[in-house]
Amino acid sequence: MTPGLSGKLLEVNDARKTAVINIELRRLQIDIVTLQETRLPTTGSIREKDFTFIWQGKPPEEVREHGIGFAIMNRLLGSIVLPTEESARIIKLQLHTVAGLVSLINAYAPTLTSSTEPKDELYDDLGLTLRDIPQQEPVFLLGDFNARVGFDHRSWPSCLGQFGFGKMNKSGQCLLEFCCHHDLCITNSFFDTKLQHKATGSTQNRTAPLNSVTGEIIKDRDQQMNRWMEHYSEFYSRENLVSIEALDAIECLPIMEELDLQPTVEEVEKAVDSLSSGKGPGDNGIPPEVLKCARGTLKTDLHELLCQCWREDSVQQHMGDANIIPRYKNKGDRNDVNNYRGISLLNVVGKLFARVVLVRLQILADRVYPDSQCGSRAERSTTDMVFSLRQLQEKEFIFADNTAITTHTAEGLQQLLNRFAAACSAFGLIISLKKAQVMVQDVNELPCINIADYVLEAVLEFVYLGFIISDTLSLDTELNWCIRKAATTLARLTKRVWENAKLTVHTKAQVYMTCVVSSTLLYGSES
Repeated sequence: MTPGLSGKLLEVNDARKTAVINIELRRLQIDIVTLQETRLPTTGSIREKDFTFIWQGKPPEEVREHGIGFAIMNRLLGSIVLPTEESARIIKLQLHTVAGLVSLINAYAPTLTSSTEPKDELYDDLGLTLRDIPQQEPVFLLGDFNARVGFDHRSWPSCLGQFGFGKMNKSGQCLLEFCCHHDLCITNSFFDTKLQHKATGSTQNRTAPLNSVTGEIIKDRDQQMNRWMEHYSEFYSRENLVSIEALDAIECLPIMEELDLQPTVEEVEKAVDSLSSGKGPGDNGIPPEVLKCARGTLKTDLHELLCQCWREDSVQQHMGDANIIPRYKNKGDRNDVNNYRGISLLNVVGKLFARVVLVRLQILADRVYPDSQCGSRAERSTTDMVFSLRQLQEKEFIFADNTAITTHTAEGLQQLLNRFAAACSAFGLIISLKKAQVMVQDVNELPCINIADYVLEAVLEFVYLGFIISDTLSLDTELNWCIRKAATTLARLTKRVWENAKLTVHTKAQVYMTCVVSSTLLYGSES
């Protein structure tokens, strides 16, 4: 009990309750607090010594249940835009800050035992409330959602962090789908807090912190930008030195002299045709559509420019400059820059040169790739590799991620990894030890597998080529993941596609089949 608080709470009048809460909030040094289950009729406010209490409830003639409100530090009242009447479950106020208006929405969701209708009604009303807020205005969605969101951040990467809690229930799925649709995130799931501090709360415009080289947390945007520059400068300037012994062990193939010839006009035309429309124009502001529409006029000049680059073994600086956009790979620690894939945004002419080079390299690659290489190859699919891996699982193999090294015993796996590490060293390749994992089946004791002095983590499941591989051979986790990702994609396309009156039903159906069903729900399907 809080000191000074009566032991008979139900006998304390409303004014006395707010006075007691005022003392506690002052002790905790909190400026704004959301209140639920106030059970006070209509709307009203009470001013105490340090805080003012604002509430919204049901009409006086109805049952006194639900109710919602705010407790606001008195010194902030001059910065507050008082709420307009919403409902007994939703209340919104605005706060003037140095950065502009900030909207605070307090919501109280029906309990777990409630029927589906009131829950759907709440989220519908919340959607209408968010719709009336300008897009550039920060929003904090607070309150009690009576939901458990779980900890499956891989299925909900945009709105759920790695520190979720419990097992997701239906209310939690509704909340996650709502957050995906409105670009919100469950903030407390992105921080490793104590269990008693786990609660539902959402915010917009977040930036994930990053780890420095020494492991320190970086939250400042400028320092984060410097960390990205440091990471990619090192990544792209790294040289791989291949040993003479490794080169001598490679089979010598006939030289393909035709790959060294200057690009032809036909190659340039195919490269122009392969440019995707609607993509970013790069730093020169020229979109791909310009080159595609003016292909007949520009092809001679473009061909001569590419041939000049070919003869001089260099490209002009502006053709090689790129804006690098880091995209999270949906696995691993979000704070680790190594778990992000850098997407390079070149200008269109630079893309042309890169496309011509890529086509020629693919001719060479097809000759040296082993049959086990399925990714990034024509008429090959990583689905084949996942199917093979699942077949190996049924034979109770032990295997390691990425390279899918499989053996019957731990000793055999250690020997293969030792050879694999030696081969990588000979070719100047670096193994990402933090991402290397080991999974076993039907063993009583987990094996201790290491690469050099680093002991690999033993796991019960891991992501392989976009699929979840489990030691139980069950597909339940994989299927649930696909369903949740499809639900996320479906929610994100609501405004742009499903509610877009300019799109025909046929176009919407094609988007649904392509973006939701084929590429997400049925991703990697063997049928």
